[in-house]
Amino acid sequence: MQQKKKHIKIYQNKFWQTKRFWIIAILATADVLVFIFPSYLKNVINTEIIALNLGISPAQLSQASAVYGYVSLVVFFFGSIIADKISLKWLTITGLVSFGITGAWYGSVGLTAGGAIIFDVENNIAILNPIGQSNRYTQILIIYVIWAIAKIIFWAPLWKLLSQQGKPEENGILNGVHGSLNGLIGTIFVGLGFIIFTILTPIFVNNNNTSSLAFSLMCYLFCLLIFIDATLLIFFIKEKKGEVISKDFNIKEVGKVLKNYKIYLLSLLVMGVYMYQQGLSVLIPFMNSAILISSSVTFIGGLLRTYLFRLIFSAPSGKIADKSGKYIKFLVIGCIICSFLMMVIIFLPGFKVEGFANQSAGMKLLIQIIVYSFFLCMGAICWGLVTNRWATIYEIGINHKQYATSVGLISVIAFSPDAWFWQLNSLFLEKYKVETSIAGVYNYQIAYQYSMILIVVGGIIGVISGFILMCKLKNAKIIK
Repeated sequence: MQQKKKHIKIYQNKFWQTKRFWIIAILATADVLVFIFPSYLKNVINTEIIALNLGISPAQLSQASAVYGYVSLVVFFFGSIIADKISLKWLTITGLVSFGITGAWYGSVGLTAGGAIIFDVENNIAILNPIGQSNRYTQILIIYVIWAIAKIIFWAPLWKLLSQQGKPEENGILNGVHGSLNGLIGTIFVGLGFIIFTILTPIFVNNNNTSSLAFSLMCYLFCLLIFIDATLLIFFIKEKKGEVISKDFNIKEVGKVLKNYKIYLLSLLVMGVYMYQQGLSVLIPFMNSAILISSSVTFIGGLLRTYLFRLIFSAPSGKIADKSGKYIKFLVIGCIICSFLMMVIIFLPGFKVEGFANQSAGMKLLIQIIVYSFFLCMGAICWGLVTNRWATIYEIGINHKQYATSVGLISVIAFSPDAWFWQLNSLFLEKYKVETSIAGVYNYQIAYQYSMILIVVGGIIGVISGFILMCKLKNAKIIK
């Protein structure tokens, strides 16, 4: 009898472990699908191509990203407050479905106001349709504002739901499994979407047809997956009622955090990391236009660095940082390496439009290999840095009562490039575009190089802040 009970218990544990795995997979899928539209799609597809299919200019698309960043920063803190007052499950579903509905609208924008694309028969190329461009741009701005609000509704509840799938001491493994599944699922979904887009584009864009329907169908696929995942959330995800983040929160702890100079230094260091994490998307169109690497090759690189590298490098980098216990130093070293690699990429083709095209075949190939390899290296390093960025908080002596407030303050500063970086990127794209021999077609090489210089400046600020922070911590230990 005792043996039978033991057998049943083992079977139940195995069943729960399997069930929990699929629950985490549903949450990871939601995480992937929410950020495909505003963030991850431009990590794998040239933003010039995305803008063309939306019927707006690259500068306007970058400005929409800046608006998304500004709204996100304004409403950032409300996410955690709302998550404590309303059902986590239904907040997550509401945010996810909001992305699905607006994602369908996003995919349809290029079909409105006269259509996004016209075909230049003489040069055998699709170009932007200026008729209705203002109307389409207004739609995109509204969509990005909705996305920013939906992200705040979705983000904090998602992570709280994830934390409820195990015991507090299992939080590390929950995040690890979630991150790995995010990378795997993202690779499959985005890869499938890109294949559909690539195969259908020549069918819908040619001498006889000028439609952005291939892009629309890719977006509709992602929306269908969102609604399927939302349905799975409704039926299979359960939440624990009555939980709060911290019963010890009070205004005095907020005051202590605001007065702590180490928080601001750490914020700048994490911002340096984030500059590379989100700024690498600029390299996709740069490699296409300045280094003449094909879009299919850059797509593979973008897919690797955005999803698969998260699966491969996150856990090992966490173990390496854990062994040393010096997370700040880990971030500083990573930012130094990324800054060096990015500077090499910036200067390799020179600051002359089409200067790369005048190089010998051997030199072109060498530059392409170096730039592409460095891009992949930075992608791997970034996931290692992202994995360890929040571990730095305990290193500067922040206690549990101040942890949530510290994360909030650091996030506002560190993720501010979502607003100001894309604002400046939009300015560069508009000011430094160079018209090619084809009317209505521009080369943005110089604009991308200025944006990459801005990324390096952010990285160096992070490195300097990290060095100051390490010196302060070292001196504090010596005094003790």
